Amino acid sequence: MMRNLALFGLLGLANAAPGYAPAEKPSHDCTSTTTSSHGYRTPSAKHQSGSQGKDASKKKAPSYGEAKIQHVADNIVLKPGYRPDHALKDLKHLKPTRENKMYYTPGGKDEDSKKDHAFADLDAIFNYPTVVLDDSAYIHDTKCDGNDLKVRFDDKESFDHAKKEWTAVNEKFILVTSSNGCEEGKDGQRTYWVATDVKYDEKKYAAFVECDKVDIKDAISRIDMVWGKYKNNPSPTANSKAPHVKRGFFDDVGNWVKNAGENVQDALEQGASASTNIAINAKPTDVSSSPWGIQQQLYSGDSVNVYCVDCGARGNVELGGALGFSIADLELSKGEISLEGNMNLNMGLGLESHELSKSFEPYNRTLFTQGIPGLSITDIFTIGPSVTLQAKVGLKLSTSSEILAAVDMSWSNFNAKLDLVNEDGTTSSGWTPKVEPSFKAEGEVSATASFGLPISIDIGINIVPLGKKGKYQASLSNTPSLELEAKYANNATGKDCKDIDWEFRFTDSTDVTVIEWSKNLASWNPSPIADGCLKVPGVGPP
Repeated sequence: MMRNLALFGLLGLANAAPGYAPAEKPSHDCTSTTTSSHGYRTPSAKHQSGSQGKDASKKKAPSYGEAKIQHVADNIVLKPGYRPDHALKDLKHLKPTRENKMYYTPGGKDEDSKKDHAFADLDAIFNYPTVVLDDSAYIHDTKCDGNDLKVRFDDKESFDHAKKEWTAVNEKFILVTSSNGCEEGKDGQRTYWVATDVKYDEKKYAAFVECDKVDIKDAISRIDMVWGKYKNNPSPTANSKAPHVKRGFFDDVGNWVKNAGENVQDALEQGASASTNIAINAKPTDVSSSPWGIQQQLYSGDSVNVYCVDCGARGNVELGGALGFSIADLELSKGEISLEGNMNLNMGLGLESHELSKSFEPYNRTLFTQGIPGLSITDIFTIGPSVTLQAKVGLKLSTSSEILAAVDMSWSNFNAKLDLVNEDGTTSSGWTPKVEPSFKAEGEVSATASFGLPISIDIGINIVPLGKKGKYQASLSNTPSLELEAKYANNATGKDCKDIDWEFRFTDSTDVTVIEWSKNLASWNPSPIADGCLKVPGVGPP
């Protein structure tokens, strides 16, 4: 399966619009275009300004609004920490085992894990029996000297217990530490050491370990993990069922979570959830004056101006996920991304025409792209979301007029689960919008227009130990579209309306793209959602 996919957001290409192709050029006289630094086409410099005069010899070629690309903030690098249920003073942490749990938070060991925090919770299968030294309160300190480790214990009991368990291992074993005395440990990250011989100092409660430092791919054969944000709600109401838990998602990953640790699953059931919050505030930033105030101009030329009026999207989306992958086989066996949230979207098409006839085919324009800080663990994985807002407009005018067609939409509670491995496992709900249309016009109107405002959340995942096979991308997009017909009736339509007869048709589509396949999750297509007869001042009966 080909996975030569660009990773957006935090994976280094935040200034590229996810899923965006250069816009098709509408029908006009200008054939000279340049490519901007962001990869989309814009008119060449000599065509980017001009008057709206009626003299054809003075006309300039149309120009198109340019998106301002917002750059991503630094991602959250997680460091070794402690699970909310972790018992530091349990001697069992000194016994080498092949299955170990590793927990990561932004604050590492200094994180108050009982409070809300971003996290990644890993269940790792090691190639040899392993001790994660950070997990024990009885480790006084760990120092590295070349290929040797010196591990000192707090007391005789812990020293004797470790000596007993380590001596009982009849093969090599691994010691894992994030001690700041060991290379990568200076940045708070874990290092992996394969022990080949151990000598014990009874008086100093110390173990002198001859070992070889290895990379994570040589230490671990498989990782299963959940990631997101831990939210602690210890006192849910009696009638609530874990109000902060994304049930559909965690029901699916629950079996893994139970294997990773019953107590974390209990915490989730009692009101905690795994997610990162995506605060959506997408609106055009390349704005100019218009009959409707300061707005994004989508098109200007031939005495016709097209504006995106009060366009934008606001909302909050909580993001969580689960991954399972074999480092030994370079294979992803589980990949789930859960999104749940709410959103308001405003789309207004403003048309200003000073000539009798104009039309062009629909074309796309990116209005806004921004990378959102995600999560990263050095040498293990990075996940980075980004948000993109686009506009798609087509037009046919035959009179001089001003028209504003607008729709305000809201989704109060939507969710989607994207499955990177199994297409049939991708599901969603809550995508029927609440819609409020409006229409205003002046002049002897005759217009047909199409207008869409797609918004997408793109999520890039890089599973580092899998190399090229570990790069994945998923995209969740919502595309609201309206078709407008408006005509100055003047008894020509046979209807009762003798002024401006107008009608909206509106559709909304929610789609997902994962690697090599796309799927429609929801469609909404009422017909029509609004129509009416707009009185033209000074024309017709009062």
